[in-house]
Amino acid sequence: KFDTKNIDLDSFIKSKNFTLIEVWILSKLESLINKVTLSLDSCRFNEGAKDLEEFIINSLSQTYVPMTRDDLWDDSVETLERRNVIYAVLGYALYIIDILLHSFSPFITNYLYLLCFKHKEEILLESWPQSNPQFVNTEVESTIDKSKQIVSLVNAARMKAKFKRRWPINQVVICTEDRNISESNELSEILKKQLNTMSINVKIVNFNNILEKLKFLSGEKLITLTAKLRVNKVAPKLKNDLRNALQSFDQVDFNDLFTQFVTKGNFDLEFLSGKIELSTDDVEFSYAGRAPYIMMESDPEKIVVFIDTTRSNELISMGLMKDIARNIQQLRKER
Repeated sequence: KFDTKNIDLDSFIKSKNFTLIEVWILSKLESLINKVTLSLDSCRFNEGAKDLEEFIINSLSQTYVPMTRDDLWDDSVETLERRNVIYAVLGYALYIIDILLHSFSPFITNYLYLLCFKHKEEILLESWPQSNPQFVNTEVESTIDKSKQIVSLVNAARMKAKFKRRWPINQVVICTEDRNISESNELSEILKKQLNTMSINVKIVNFNNILEKLKFLSGEKLITLTAKLRVNKVAPKLKNDLRNALQSFDQVDFNDLFTQFVTKGNFDLEFLSGKIELSTDDVEFSYAGRAPYIMMESDPEKIVVFIDTTRSNELISMGLMKDIARNIQQLRKER
């Protein structure tokens, strides 16, 4: 049984081993208490159930547990206090979740309560959880949620590069407008572990338009540019010269084209039978990560990530060791 009744959560909060990820999960838990209470009070049971599912699966199971897994696996005496902090937070969160779930699943939650907590004879004798404002930190919630988006994008880039998640990579470049990601050393270390990378390079940028974005990424030598004419835009101007213009455009240096758009706002395209002044509306740019980088981006959050696919002998060896460890773990389960 986990003794949540006598646990002094405040003492763990003051501990130096109470990290940013604990601040985040407790803040998420307080938001959950408020949402479920409001949903049940207004008889919107489906909304409360959805909020509980979101917290249990996405926040607790798929984020907090993986982010603290390495700490829990370390059984050295020196890290005992860190493990105690994680166990205290996990125990408190599961205790609150069990009570919140009781309205939806009365029998299984009562069984779990008697098995794991049992402060009273029945879970029904417990008081309904009250929100604790001191645990609420919306800024940390926003930052960690954005870091989850970064992890998702990097994992997508890994899939594109056919890199297993357990293989360490040389570097991850993150372009974002969130300064907290670069200013928090603690968050940087959490991200390094989650991304399984040797280093992180965070670039704080705020792209107002596509030209600014391409100018920055191209200047950092992170992307290669390609472009094509928007035929529906230029066809009325060119008429019978369209084929010649398209053939001439295929020979254009796209970097020079882009530079002239940035400096002059237009580009003079010369072809066999004349020339035309192109505006940014006449051209559609596309871009991809420049070797050895693989790129992924998320437009709503304005995040662009690049993974360095360079693999040294050291990185290959580390990846092989991770593969061996996984195979041994699989054999343990089978035995």
